[in-house]
Amino acid sequence: GQAVSEWLEPGDYVLIEQETADHPEGYEVDATAHPFTVTAGKTDTTYVNAPLTNRLMGKLYLYKYGTFPIAGEDGTITSGESKYPLAGATIEIYKKLSDDAVTDTSGSNLPVWRIENMPSRQETGWLPEGDYWIKETAAPDQYTASTQIYQAHVTSGQSEEIEGSNQVNIDNRSEKGRLRLFKRSHGTNALLNGAEFLLYRQVPEGTPG
Repeated sequence: GQAVSEWLEPGDYVLIEQETADHPEGYEVDATAHPFTVTAGKTDTTYVNAPLTNRLMGKLYLYKYGTFPIAGEDGTITSGESKYPLAGATIEIYKKLSDDAVTDTSGSNLPVWRIENMPSRQETGWLPEGDYWIKETAAPDQYTASTQIYQAHVTSGQSEEIEGSNQVNIDNRSEKGRLRLFKRSHGTNALLNGAEFLLYRQVPEGTPG
């Protein structure tokens, strides 16, 4: 929490923090250049009387879901989707530099946080307070990547998950479909259990295999 430098030649200097102390709570590096003047025979106390401070960082909580349209008994799509936890995506987080999400998340701009094969719920590392873009760069196998680039805000000191505040939900639509099948008794129309079926894929005539 305090330090004294070696002897310095008289003159004007700036103090720039390079890294913060290892601490369970994340603190943001203060990259500001803090000026001070060394006078022969004296110890400058500018930053004793006005101590330098560091802001706490915060975290985001990412949730990944697969979605599938819900069909009724007649096969028509109803107004809803089946939604279930989904792992395996690659997610990148970028600092928001402008209102143009595409530009901010492409070109020479590098992500500040990245994860491959993400579980369905993921806590990010410490992030400085500010606005960010969250982008899916690779979807789990057999799913279509989300084209939406999500915006989120990190609040200083907010490391615990708070619903509606530091949560981001990312959805993927399945690239495959499903077959719904009913087996009923002739006459009574009661549902029958225990039957076995084989499902074959229809291919053009002459297809090898």
